[in-house]
Amino acid sequence: MSLLPQSAGYATILAGGAFFAILMNGLTWVQRRYTQYDPSRIEEFSSASRSVKTGMMSVGITSAWVWAAVFLQTGTLTYLYGVSIPWWFGMGGFVEIAAFAFISSKVKVNAGGASTFLQVAKVRFGVLGHLAYMFAAIVANFVVGSEILIGGAGVISGMTGISQYAGIWLLPTVIVAYVLTGGLRATFVADYLHCCILFTCLLVLVLATYTRGDLIGSPGRLYELLLAASKTTPAVGNAHQSYLSFRSDGGMYYAVTAATSFFGLSFCDQSYWQRSIASKPAGTSKAFIFAGCFFFSVAFGIGSSMGLAARALESNPAFPTYPNPLSLTEIGAGLAGPYASIAILGEAGPAMYTIIAFMATTSALSAQYVAVSTIASYDVYREYFNKSATNSQMMTVNHAVVVAWAIFLAGINTAFAHIGLDLNFLFYFMAVCTSGSVFPIGLLMCWKKLNKLGAITGVLGGLIVGFIGWLVSAVKLEGSINTTTLTASKVILSGSLSALGAGAIFSFGISLLKPASFDFELTRAIGSGNIPRQTTPQVISQEKNGVTDTPPSVDYEPALAKVEGSGRSAAADAEYAEGVVKLEKSQTRFRLITAGFLLVILVLIPAPLAGTGVVYSKSLLTLQCVAAAAFVFFSTVAIIFWPIIESWKELRVIFGRILRNERADVVRPEQE
Repeated sequence: MSLLPQSAGYATILAGGAFFAILMNGLTWVQRRYTQYDPSRIEEFSSASRSVKTGMMSVGITSAWVWAAVFLQTGTLTYLYGVSIPWWFGMGGFVEIAAFAFISSKVKVNAGGASTFLQVAKVRFGVLGHLAYMFAAIVANFVVGSEILIGGAGVISGMTGISQYAGIWLLPTVIVAYVLTGGLRATFVADYLHCCILFTCLLVLVLATYTRGDLIGSPGRLYELLLAASKTTPAVGNAHQSYLSFRSDGGMYYAVTAATSFFGLSFCDQSYWQRSIASKPAGTSKAFIFAGCFFFSVAFGIGSSMGLAARALESNPAFPTYPNPLSLTEIGAGLAGPYASIAILGEAGPAMYTIIAFMATTSALSAQYVAVSTIASYDVYREYFNKSATNSQMMTVNHAVVVAWAIFLAGINTAFAHIGLDLNFLFYFMAVCTSGSVFPIGLLMCWKKLNKLGAITGVLGGLIVGFIGWLVSAVKLEGSINTTTLTASKVILSGSLSALGAGAIFSFGISLLKPASFDFELTRAIGSGNIPRQTTPQVISQEKNGVTDTPPSVDYEPALAKVEGSGRSAAADAEYAEGVVKLEKSQTRFRLITAGFLLVILVLIPAPLAGTGVVYSKSLLTLQCVAAAAFVFFSTVAIIFWPIIESWKELRVIFGRILRNERADVVRPEQE
């Protein structure tokens, strides 16, 4: 059932898309004319000249993680399992972002000049290793992009009644319109604008649940309604069959799945590496930690408000499905939260969900397009077709791939929609597809003993074992293989843990049998134009005998060379190196902060609640509601104001140049 007229859906996509396309193109023109950053250069298009500050980077990372699926899945899982899900969903995201923060700091130290993580694989393991890692990356981008697109189009279709197929094709069209001209920096600016609107809508939804109208209006009333719901529709698998109990079989299965199965989402996806690469080194870890907190606020906020409200209001005539519960189709589409919003806010509720879906989809999908185009230009075209590719040639490839990938994703997701693959299936399918590569990719950046066979076997073997475990578990535990049995909690956990474990065993085990001894000076030279001197015993012996030839194995690596006309300068490289030193000095502090936060959200708070099986009192639920609202409020304030405050000096300079009509090339340093 549609909650808004079709015109609202088309207006959101077309008018919103046109507005952002015009705005982004205008900002790109300002950037080209009044700043030193030229989006026609590959370094700027693909990595924003590695100059993005901490606040904007935090917003960009948050935007990449907060898809429409997060809003929908959190609300629907909370509707099914109760008060534990908002906590576990947020915890899972924070754990994975924190783990990636550690690895991203390693890429800054060990491969600061890389434009993709695949370049590190090429330098370390040659063509076969490069192709294996590239396969994992493309699979991840394909599955993640499909989930983002079909989820966003599905929400807008469900809210407004427009054809889902129309949404699948229109959304990529409006995204391509601004990505082509602005590249990654335009994506960051879009991320910021989208997150400002998205978090404002989130704050309204959360506060409206606890304060607006007679249906709920207060945490105390929400508590009473959840008590009643636990009696009329008991929560099977929860302690005392109550939605107010933190001990939940379904919730615990999801907690383990969330904490172990979605690392591949960030580790395999070039769009996350792209953000790490684009950041100023000194603020990398800080940006990821704050992004983890922002993500936690989304899951904790939407689950504790709309998710619980959906269960509380299901027996109310104002609820769209009254007197029936949500159907399996509606659960699969993640519609618990949107249905609760219409009961609380009327048409304003689904209108906000439609806006959220549009903002989250366009922001996350634009990053996917830039990520795939960067892989195509650096790791395919430059590596295998034109080793001396110039800036203009690589930009041509980038633009062509953005368009081609958008068309490909739209086409394949049209087929997915036709055969009935929904958001829920793709959400868990992603875990099985990507978990096997987590350890091989993590070790690639930080373990010199990882050898070529261990790396390749870990990537491919993890994927194969994961799929076997997934399918066998469906047959053994559920009796058959279909989209319903494949998304059962135990089946998903079996498949994703099989993949994760196999990838770890293959990569560690094989490497320990015959460990490599890689010198990360090679990867530190990526993009520098310098061939580093090796320090192997053979080279030391040669130097003693007056022979100083560089080993031929590194001479031909395109990744080590600068791209002609890319925009990289010696001054920028020197500033970057200083930032890396600051990053290394700050690591201990940020690891302690992360460990402390993880101790709180993984042990100190959930362990007593889950261990005792206590049913929430009214005061305890009120505390969770207040905490959720506070998290969302402070995250919203930080997202809106932090990037502006940290860049205020630069913004004043740009506005001054605009008022004086003074082009940046009059005052900028000499360019290459």
